[in-house]
Amino acid sequence: MTVGIAPATDADIPAIRAFNARLSAANAGFELPETPRSLGVPREDGAPVWHEIFVARDGTDIRGGYALKRELMNARMSNSRFGIFRFRSRKGS
Repeated sequence: MTVGIAPATDADIPAIRAFNARLSAANAGFELPETPRSLGVPREDGAPVWHEIFVARDGTDIRGGYALKRELMNARMSNSRFGIFRFRSRKGS
């Protein structure tokens, strides 16, 4: 099995829904957001805060994923970028 990690796209939504259905059937208690819009803050030009969703793809199946929250922060009159990594979604063996 070869798994690749890549940003989620709208084309991944059906596979993410299938992944979430498998998580639900296993009573995992969490799910992978379908799109950054699911988290309320998609990426927009010039936005100081946004979310990105990345998926672990095995062919056309989604095997896991994570959300990354990116922010711009002004400290001492200088803009800095940082990210908050949240890794929760993983399908067991």
